[in-house]
Amino acid sequence: MSLKSCDSPDISNLSFAVKGSFLNPLSPYKSQYIEKGVMIVEDGRISSLGPNADPPLPDELEIMDFGNRIIMPGFIDTHIHIPQVNQRARFGHSLLDWLERNIYRAEAEFSDPEKAETLSSAFFKEMIRNGTTSCMAFSSVSGPATDIAFQKARETGVRAIIGKVMMDRSDAGSAPETLSQSIEQSVALAQKWNMAENGRLRYAFTPRFAPTCSRELMLAAGSAARELGCMIQSHLSENEEEVRVVLQLFPECRSYTEVYAKYGCLDKNTVMAHCIHMSDRELEIFKDSGASVSHCPSSNLYLKSGSMSLKRMQQHNIPMGLGSDVGAGPSFSICDVMKSMNFCQPFPISPQQSLYLATLGGAEILGIGEITGNFLPGKWADFIVMDLDRLQPGFTVDSIEDLIAFLIYLGHGGMVDQVFVEGRKIKG
Repeated sequence: MSLKSCDSPDISNLSFAVKGSFLNPLSPYKSQYIEKGVMIVEDGRISSLGPNADPPLPDELEIMDFGNRIIMPGFIDTHIHIPQVNQRARFGHSLLDWLERNIYRAEAEFSDPEKAETLSSAFFKEMIRNGTTSCMAFSSVSGPATDIAFQKARETGVRAIIGKVMMDRSDAGSAPETLSQSIEQSVALAQKWNMAENGRLRYAFTPRFAPTCSRELMLAAGSAARELGCMIQSHLSENEEEVRVVLQLFPECRSYTEVYAKYGCLDKNTVMAHCIHMSDRELEIFKDSGASVSHCPSSNLYLKSGSMSLKRMQQHNIPMGLGSDVGAGPSFSICDVMKSMNFCQPFPISPQQSLYLATLGGAEILGIGEITGNFLPGKWADFIVMDLDRLQPGFTVDSIEDLIAFLIYLGHGGMVDQVFVEGRKIKG
């Protein structure tokens, strides 16, 4: 038996055993904690997880022993913007003002290949540093820059769904595109990158939001996504001023949600960020479509956009995950997002539900719940190793609720020791 210390875990193949204390989300209501456990990985996939002595380990199996460190599935960030990595903490009076002041300019600059490479590298490095193994991300309107972002995702080894921003209205930001340019570049990127790297990289058609998109663009984006088997991502009802603008631009629709439904961008493969200012009728339309919500409480707090009602989403059985929404969100840490969510809601959220939304719940809405998000056998070995002594020396686990609450309220990137995707250690 070959034993590797936790400080030198580079292994010679993708079949090995991991020892440590395991935190494993199973549902919104239940998580598993194994204080002294062992997980066996075969060809990058999880074979089993159990107590340290069960099952016996084959003599030839390499072992990584992390002692009392916590091992859990990597975080899943369901809404984030690659070009905005350096736009965090930029002032704006409201969402639309913030976009005009900071974001349209920054995303136009992202079209420069050198800048796209630098910012994409910084983005994935920060993502990994904070223990996020999977993300759904917006790029910019530039097709070549989006291609560079995909290349960096491939190089770093993260699991990512990325889309080129689509925005063809003549009054949309600083660098709108034509309808034909938007569709042609998006389709070419989808054909190149969707399901690349054995499915680790996927494509999402990405109309920015209704105020920047023509009816024709949304119809074409939805149609192309369905034809090519891709996801759709956009923004919905983030800000009350934004909602008013949408209703003025689309008078044939009674609500913001109906715009996306009417023009082909709302189905079971759609993830909409925010969804704060929605009527009961909109929630019913949304539920019937099969679409999912990325809840982004940190950015909603920052831009004073309002607070999404978690209870209303639950009442309508709408699937959800969590998004950092960097750059309006100031932190890549999904622990910070969980904390913001708990602060925003007027009722207690169980630690298990928070952990589920940050991991398995996020994986499920991104269509990857069958391959990642927890430690069920057959899933890819996407996991992070955390040293809680970096947060509070001598911390002891008295209950699983206390352990998860500790991560929610005190956790940050500094606790993340190592990150693995598909059994490979990855670095930014």
